[in-house]
Amino acid sequence: MAAEVARTCGEMSIHLDVYGVNELAQWLRSHPGVVLWARETLGLSLSG
Repeated sequence: MAAEVARTCGEMSIHLDVYGVNELAQWLRSHPGVVLWARETLGLSLSG
């Protein structure tokens, strides 16, 4: 992935992180408003 970003963006200084499922879940738990959006986007919206 880093090679593709370098090819696409040239010599720009870019830091690339790839999140796994655990990192994504941890990030989502720290942003409650985004959790609601993510659940709705995935078709898992809360009822009630």
